[in-house]
Amino acid sequence: MKGLCLACGQLVEAEEVAGAGHVVLVKRCPEYGESCVLLSTDATYWN
Repeated sequence: MKGLCLACGQLVEAEEVAGAGHVVLVKRCPEYGESCVLLSTDATYWN
C-alpha cells in the first residue's frame, strides 16, 4: 500500500494497522520518518 507523506507530499510505503479499537495508516518516508493518520475510530466497522 502507498500513501502521501504529510511533510513532503511524496508517495511512500504505508500500511493499515488496527489496535485499541481504531485503525491508522502508518506511512514511512525515507526523508521525514514515520507518520500516522487515523482512518477509523471503529476497527470492527472498518473490517
